[in-house]
Amino acid sequence: MKLITTLLCLLGFQYIAMCQANATGTSNAEACMVGYSESVEALVNEDYAPVKSREITIVSLPPESQSATNVSIDFGMTGSFTFKKSATLEIYSDNDVYIEDMLTGKVFDLKTAESYTFNVNRRIPNRFVLHIDKMLTRYSVSLK
Repeated sequence: MKLITTLLCLLGFQYIAMCQANATGTSNAEACMVGYSESVEALVNEDYAPVKSREITIVSLPPESQSATNVSIDFGMTGSFTFKKSATLEIYSDNDVYIEDMLTGKVFDLKTAESYTFNVNRRIPNRFVLHIDKMLTRYSVSLK
C-alpha cells in the first residue's frame, strides 16, 4: 500500500494518495480538527462531514459555565480512532475537563492524558460527552 501511495505522490496525484492513505489509516495526514460550535452547542468537526482521519484533535472548548456538551462527530468508517488535545488548547485551571465515552464508561481527562484511543464498529449517536466540572472524582468512571 505504501508503494502505491508513494508512486501516486511521485506522479503528482497527491490528493488521491492522501485520500487513499486516510481510508486505510496508514498515513500521518493532518488530524480532523474538532472544536466548540456556538450554533449547535456541541463539539463538531470543522466541515460537519464524516471523519476521514483516524486522529481527532480537540482545538477549542465550550464556555466554562457549560457543564455537559455533546461531541457530535460522524464516524464515516469503522476502526480505531484517537482523540488528542491540541498543543494550543487552553484548559480551565479551576475545573476538570474530560470526554466521557458513554459506550465504554471510560473518560479522557484533558488535563492529564495526551490521548484517548477507542474503536468504532457502528454509528452511535451521542456516544461522547465533554464535561467541565469541579469534581471529576464524584463520577465513578475509569480514568484509563
